[in-house]
Amino acid sequence: MKTISMITIFLTGLLLSQCKKDVQKPDDNGSKINKTHFPKSDGKTIYIVLRKTSKETRSSGEIKKFIMRRISGSGMKANINIKDNYFYVTISVKAIPKSLKNAFRSKKNGVKNYFKNLLEQKIKITLQLVDSDLMATLPPGITVTGGSHFGKVIKGTYKSQVKLKSNQGLYPIMKKGQKLYMSINNRVLIHGGHILSAEVEQVKGKPWIHIKFTNSGAYYFSRFTKRYIQERLAVLVNGWVLAAPTISEHIPDGETWIAGKMTQKRALQLAAYFNASGGAGIKLISITFK
Repeated sequence: MKTISMITIFLTGLLLSQCKKDVQKPDDNGSKINKTHFPKSDGKTIYIVLRKTSKETRSSGEIKKFIMRRISGSGMKANINIKDNYFYVTISVKAIPKSLKNAFRSKKNGVKNYFKNLLEQKIKITLQLVDSDLMATLPPGITVTGGSHFGKVIKGTYKSQVKLKSNQGLYPIMKKGQKLYMSINNRVLIHGGHILSAEVEQVKGKPWIHIKFTNSGAYYFSRFTKRYIQERLAVLVNGWVLAAPTISEHIPDGETWIAGKMTQKRALQLAAYFNASGGAGIKLISITFK
């Protein structure tokens, strides 16, 4: 195996809204949509209809790829047909994540809300530099250790006592049950548009995430990994710090690997974040389950 450029991180769980079986009218006008529009399925299946909004300028082919990235990144397999401005999606229940299985047992409109959040919500991914100088000068009473994957973090009770410069911000850490913050430079080094793909692969029996950047993303990633070796790079999802790994080496080839204390499920969740960055002008019209 060739030498692998790697960032090591720990991942907390992906949050998806809960849902249940729900059958709605197939479209906003109440007229029934021909079921032959759907791809053929074998066995019990979830049928989803999505409509492209009038403000969306991207082609239906590009939107189809976006939908596939969101669904596959969540550990599901789907087939999609396109008819006019509608997308007909079939998902086999043979391979759905536990979060969706639980959604079938939950409150009314659960399944609808699950897919509405999965497919309609906009996810903003940014990579920004941790302000290590400020974090290093804060007294022990204000900071605690966030472990090897975060370094020093600020207790929520002391947030108001931290004095920041104009280019700094305090960002919350995505850690269940705790209010912790990090001082991070507001400048965005990499954003979701710079990420080409993220796939989970098995390396030495453990799940690693293989990330590929676009040409411009590779250029910027190479530039700042060369400049900021041994600095912490915060990975933010909608303004929350998912992880802050240390840049251990210059990564010039437009690809990197993320490894760490991850189960297969967590690796898929992180890959889903990277693949789901951005959003598309689509509206969930109906969900049926047969």
